[in-house]
Formats: sequence, structure tokens, C-alpha cells
Amino acid sequence: MNLKRKGYDKPIHYLLVFLLILSSGFLPLEYSQSNPIPVDLYEVNFEDIHQWDMTLSTEGSSLTRDTTLNHSMENTGKLIGRTVCYYDFTKNRASGEPISFKNSRSVEFGWYFTNISSNYVAVMLNYSDTQVYFVANFSGEYSNSSSEYWFLRNNDTTTESWYEHHLSLDSFGDLLYGVAIINSGYDNGVNLEPCNQTTNFAYINITHFGEGWTPPLAIPIFPIIIGLVIIGITSSKFVLKKSKEKK
Repeated sequence: MNLKRKGYDKPIHYLLVFLLILSSGFLPLEYSQSNPIPVDLYEVNFEDIHQWDMTLSTEGSSLTRDTTLNHSMENTGKLIGRTVCYYDFTKNRASGEPISFKNSRSVEFGWYFTNISSNYVAVMLNYSDTQVYFVANFSGEYSNSSSEYWFLRNNDTTTESWYEHHLSLDSFGDLLYGVAIINSGYDNGVNLEPCNQTTNFAYINITHFGEGWTPPLAIPIFPIIIGLVIIGITSSKFVLKKSKEKK
């Protein structure tokens, strides 16, 4: 005599659905992630060469826009002789204000040495309370009593090559008033001695991470759980049906 099995499978299915939906309430409905947006605060370039002020120079010194030795299809600034040229943010920015940093600030610049005949070449950042020098030191001792920090770049000693630098500025102040490009020759202690050092500067790019964030990349969780529940119920019914057919 064949005995019929009682239909306990439906209550079990209902219980399974209830437990899965209940547990999904303790999970987030979606997973999302966003990242801080890098902000290009200012790129100092050499398209308008008259924005640069020559604050120190010796005979034969000059700063010109070089359209022959470009960098990434952009004009470069050609600095000749013992020279310091300064770009003032408070004068050249539309707001008339220094650059104000938020967080994770950095500077990127590139330079090219046609010939090396001076003591050092540098990019200087002028903060309200200190001056920071990024230096390619060729010979002699570099020192500057007015600067609180400096970095020596002794590996930049080959001519006819571009050198790229990307450096963190997190250790310094929050207000940047200007930048300078420098060819420095030997000093006899009395007069500034000229040199024929030639350096091309590509750009000086100031960046930081602003307060904005990228749009979140969201992955919905709840529809995935419901889909798994439906697949689980359908599969279990299929298995029960096959087992009954065998009996």
C-alpha cells in the first residue's frame, strides 16, 4: 500500500522566505563608495611671459617664451643667466588672493637643462611665513638662511632631458602667495657673478583634494537578496518534484 506524504514543503518555503527577508533588513540596501576630487588650483605657465617679474638678474639674463622647446605641446619659459623671476598670485589671479589649500596639497613641475654652468636651479614656493626651495644642485653647497626647508635634487645633472617632479606640500602652510624660478650662479661674496646657465621650465601645477567627492558607485544589495530567495525556492521545488517522481 502506497502512503501519501503530507505537504510539509509549503510551510517550510514560507518560513524560508520570511527568514531571508527578515535577515535582509539587517543588511544595507546598497553598497556605495566615493573618493575626494583632486582640484587643479592653479597652473603657472609661460603663455603670458609679462606676468613674471624679474626680481634679480645679472648682465645678459632674460626670461622668454620658448616656442621651439615645448613640453606636451605647450610653450615653455626659457631662463638664461643668473636670474630670479617671480609669479605673484595676488597680482595675477582674478580674485587677487593667495592660493588657499584644503588638504592633501601637492606641486608638480618640469624642467630641462640646455647647459649646466651655475650652482643650482630651483623652484621656490613663497608662503606667508617661509620659503620652500626645490633644488637641482650641480656643484658647491646650497644654503639659504631665509628658507626653512629645501630639497636637493642631485640626480638632475644631465642636459637635454626633461625632469618631472611631483612633490607633497602637506608639511607647509595653507596660503601660497607666489612661485619663483631661479638660476643661481657662483657668488664672490660682494657682487653677483653672471652665468650662462639655460633652463627651460614647462609649468608649475598646484593641486589639492577639495571638499567635493566623486558620485558614489552604488551596488544594490536588496534586489540581489530577493533574487537569491526566488532562485532558492524555485530550486527546492524542482528538487522535491524530482524526488516525488522517483517514488
